[in-house]
Amino acid sequence: MRAAHDRRPPDTFDALRAQLAALTARVAVLEAERVPRGPQHRLRRADRARLVKLLPAIIGALGSEAFFVADLFDEPAVCLVLEALRPAQVGQLFERANGVPVEGFVVLWSGRKLQRVEWRVLAAL
Repeated sequence: MRAAHDRRPPDTFDALRAQLAALTARVAVLEAERVPRGPQHRLRRADRARLVKLLPAIIGALGSEAFFVADLFDEPAVCLVLEALRPAQVGQLFERANGVPVEGFVVLWSGRKLQRVEWRVLAAL
């Protein structure tokens, strides 16, 4: 609705309103596209909570050397934080967490050897 003191011709006001509506819609689209859809959103809270305990234990036991998931079950300090996880579950957790910084650490896929996946845990930059 036009204000009584608005002296612009009606077509200018309607054109501006249409432009404003179009710009508002475009901003909404751009904001929706801007929402990160990368690896950060693959981690559930439970995954993050588990990794916060697990990654420092791995660094403490193995350093930044490449390892297989099965190697973790040979390390007493790591076994304490693995709780009741099976090797397959740890591998799936690492797949979801691959490349995602978690409390200063990041788990990275390091390659394949002997038909198994090698992993590495590093300090995140």
